[in-house]
Amino acid sequence: MGNTLKSHSFLRSVRNFFLDDFWRKAISLVLAGLTYWTISQNINSGESGTFVDVDLNLAANDALYYPPQPATRNKYRIFLRQKTKHIALQSSDFYLEADPLNIKGEAQPTINYTGTKEKICKINLTEKNVLKFPAGIRIIRIEPAEAEVVFDEIETVTSKVTVPVYGKLRDGYTYMLSNVPEVEVKGPSRNLHPGVEIETEPITLDNTMTKDFTVRKKIINRDSHLTISPEEVEIKVSIEDTKASSTRRFNDIPIFALQPTDTNLRLKSRLPKMASANLHGLNSTLKKLEKKSEELKAYIDLTRITRPGHYHVMVSILKLPEGLLRADWLEPSELDVELELIPEDNAEKSEKKPAPENTPKPDASK
Repeated sequence: MGNTLKSHSFLRSVRNFFLDDFWRKAISLVLAGLTYWTISQNINSGESGTFVDVDLNLAANDALYYPPQPATRNKYRIFLRQKTKHIALQSSDFYLEADPLNIKGEAQPTINYTGTKEKICKINLTEKNVLKFPAGIRIIRIEPAEAEVVFDEIETVTSKVTVPVYGKLRDGYTYMLSNVPEVEVKGPSRNLHPGVEIETEPITLDNTMTKDFTVRKKIINRDSHLTISPEEVEIKVSIEDTKASSTRRFNDIPIFALQPTDTNLRLKSRLPKMASANLHGLNSTLKKLEKKSEELKAYIDLTRITRPGHYHVMVSILKLPEGLLRADWLEPSELDVELELIPEDNAEKSEKKPAPENTPKPDASK
């Protein structure tokens, strides 16, 4: 009996709890639910006010060079939400990175060329750009949301090498550098300006040097932003005695006949097409002549012959270049030729024709 009365009393208390002043309790419950929902939304939207200031790191890339960035572009604020409260956060706990060649997100870079060939890449920063952060952290947003990165592309060009030469050879000797290779220069495009000069260590000459030699010299790199390959080159130094002379053979020298423009004679014989000669002179002159052998010409002088007939004439070299002393041997050195009268009709026509401007002139000294 006693237990039944206690049960009815408990049920009455519960009913009175819900029914007594019902509307005030209902409104209080609704307000509590709205308060919870509002706080929850603010936390999820990142308005909790939790943030950390970090530096922007630029991704290492062999194809890019980063000049010094303006300080105002390096500081960024990461807003976040913590699942575990009261954890002390430091900037070193986070790693924010931007890469102009590999955008971590949907944004694409906008490239603007400037006078110094550097480029500006604008990248939208999202949570995907935060490569390191503590567990239990959710990245909400980054401010500023756009990173402006100044960079330059790495290029490779081929450059000639300058070899400084100090000192002096003895009188009558000269030198020439040969076999100097080109080098590859790699670095930011702004540093690879047109005409970039690459030098080696100097070569020193003195009056004891009379023969050719080969030497290896290191490349001097005055720009720390550049890489030069190879770092050392081999150079051949040719030394020549300009006063020394010798004799050299020259073949395929064309032969011409010299005649006055007002003659009534013509050459009936056929001349050999080419002659050969041994020329004696300074070594320097002979070396130059080997590269321009087409300048050599041989001739027979018919300017003093006034009557038709058979003649025995000498073959000579036309205008020996300066530095050639003589022709030691010439083949053919003599020719038998026949001259005949030009028929009158042909003679009249030939008189009306002007003399060729390029008619070779004999060397008066021969």
